[in-house]
Amino acid sequence: MTPIYLAESCARPERIARRLRTLVKDKDQSIRWMFLGRDYPRMQEWQTALGLRFERIDYSSELQEVGRSWRRPYLDWIAKFAKRYDSLEWWSSRLAERNTGVCLLFQNICYLRIAKLSASRVDAPLLILAESRALLRTVARQPDLRDRIRCIGVLSPTKDWTRWVFWMIVVWSVYLMRGVLELRDARKASRNRSEIAARSERVRVLMHACIDESYFSDSAPQDRYFTNLGREFRRRGYEVITIPLLENLRRSRRDAFEWFHRCSGEHLIPEDYYSLGDYVWAGRILVKQIFFARGPQQFQDCDVELLLSEAVRKGATDTGVARFVRYVRLIERLKERGFRFDVFVDKFENMVTEKPQVLALRALMPEVRTVGFQHYLAPFHLQLMTFSTPEESQFAPHPDAIVCNSQLCMDILGKEGFPVSKLQLGPSLRYQYLSRLPQPPVGENTVLVVLPLDPLFSAEMVHKLCAAFPVGGEIKLLLKVHPMMSNRTWVAVLGGRTLPQHVFEVDEEIERLLPRITCGVVGPASTVGLELLLAGIPAVQLRTDNNLDMNTLIWFEDSVLTARSEVELRTVITDLCAHPEASRQAARRWAMKHRKRCLSPLNDSTVAAFLGPLAVGRHTGPVMERY
Repeated sequence: MTPIYLAESCARPERIARRLRTLVKDKDQSIRWMFLGRDYPRMQEWQTALGLRFERIDYSSELQEVGRSWRRPYLDWIAKFAKRYDSLEWWSSRLAERNTGVCLLFQNICYLRIAKLSASRVDAPLLILAESRALLRTVARQPDLRDRIRCIGVLSPTKDWTRWVFWMIVVWSVYLMRGVLELRDARKASRNRSEIAARSERVRVLMHACIDESYFSDSAPQDRYFTNLGREFRRRGYEVITIPLLENLRRSRRDAFEWFHRCSGEHLIPEDYYSLGDYVWAGRILVKQIFFARGPQQFQDCDVELLLSEAVRKGATDTGVARFVRYVRLIERLKERGFRFDVFVDKFENMVTEKPQVLALRALMPEVRTVGFQHYLAPFHLQLMTFSTPEESQFAPHPDAIVCNSQLCMDILGKEGFPVSKLQLGPSLRYQYLSRLPQPPVGENTVLVVLPLDPLFSAEMVHKLCAAFPVGGEIKLLLKVHPMMSNRTWVAVLGGRTLPQHVFEVDEEIERLLPRITCGVVGPASTVGLELLLAGIPAVQLRTDNNLDMNTLIWFEDSVLTARSEVELRTVITDLCAHPEASRQAARRWAMKHRKRCLSPLNDSTVAAFLGPLAVGRHTGPVMERY
């Protein structure tokens, strides 16, 4: 039997390579290896360190197939836990959320399948590297592999638990200190604020908006996801109050609070209603999640107990979720003060960021209409948080109405587990410019490269881009970093690398960049590829080597340009730049075929989808007499 060696990917590659060379006596025998993890640059470090004697197993296509075939069984499996644990603790957990970019349980289960298949095929020594220690121990526990396993390094459960307990103490201590600072800033900023009236004669809409630095404009503040929806509500006679969710600010938190208070009556700051006890309460809710799904667990005849335990423990250290759990206390405070509103509007991505407030409104203010706005052009097929099951949808804290930004998304969500009765056709808020866009000119040998928010996907794209175009030439590359990515994260993505001189960072909106480009390159977990195609611009979808592809174009039968390796990327980009008119004509035909289904206008009908029965009249809202 050929041996299987297990090692952590964070180990030193040179040391592991030396150890293997001593263990494998036949100096002429090649050693196969595989990297089970999302960190592409780290995998490249191993490739360089191991050398020619080690042959990497390319499993990318097989991983996508496993993901596609297991996505629906996984959703059904998690739905069984949801039925058992139906509570605030469950719905505020990363396990319930199923965000494959944050909770890696599904991806690790797919990696486990790939490892077992590869181990059954190879006739040479096999080195398995993994980012997850639980995954390595799970591989070692497989009955058909147990006699072949050799561990390089100690995979001690006791050591893992000790690290986790220490990390829990650190992150929750920092969380409480930040809570004290947030409350201090809120108290100091609120000295001159004016109270929002508890009741209103007009229909009152409360909007939960994700706000970054671009929002802070005294003339016309506008968030990235709802764009000008608030102004449309006000133009029709409704009162709009925004709950700001602050992300990626350049100004201080206190400055942001003071700016909100100057916009009298238009913003409701949650920290104004909290006490330190609310922070402690929210922390306890998350810590309780470690007791989910204890004991032996099976999925698709695989023992996944250790993987599930690791995912639950990691979720309990995600202190960022606590600010959404605190919304329960915010709604309690609003009810106690007699604060009334008619509609609550939030983004809809079926994330943990949306669930606590829906649960609280169901219990405390059932008369309020909860609305989720599905704002992206199309969901990613293997981003499982955006889907549900018909059984789970009967009791899950989904909003009363899910307003979709196109007919395409309505059709997809209806087929993917959401009740058709909840789905409403709304406006394509972020993409209105596409319906009135004149055909942009063809930029000369200029390629727009759009990076996603996920730092690991972005790091893989930057690595492949620099490898495909290491030196300047006729082709110029415009690199657009995701606007919600912080400078610190961007520095980490670069990993000490300096961009070549022919790669230029740009921060303009996509609409303004279109006249300057020949084509675009878009990576996983980004909807910009579909946006470019709808604008009539050729787009290349860059696939990933060792991760689940997050691709919005999988919903279309038309073939689209893809590339995975550096050679493929250079070849397809060079060809597009060599024949710009032909590629542009093909993109135009694609756009004309799909625009109607992918885009929805902003008009009275689509705005009324948010308000439901309250949307009486066409241009001005009714005066409400309910209070």
